[in-house]
Amino acid sequence: MPDPKIVVVGIPSGCGALRDTTRLTPAFFRQNGLIDLLKKKGLRVQDLGDISIPRNLPRHNNPPIRNYPSVRIVWNKIARFLKPVFRKNSG
Repeated sequence: MPDPKIVVVGIPSGCGALRDTTRLTPAFFRQNGLIDLLKKKGLRVQDLGDISIPRNLPRHNNPPIRNYPSVRIVWNKIARFLKPVFRKNSG
């Protein structure tokens, strides 16, 4: 059985979160050795970098989804970015 391949993609966005610092998470994981740690465990890792997310997304606090317009924008960007990744790695 071939060793697993892990594809790492950063989503630097805080939309929908209580704190905007969530957008810093992908850089934090990389700077603190996530990729190297996975490779040391014998895993094949491909880092595709971060998805480009605008910083000034629309915000609102109306239920049921906090900041829905910005969350929807990020969902669409993720889907467009990952579509070719899933196509390439399926089958």
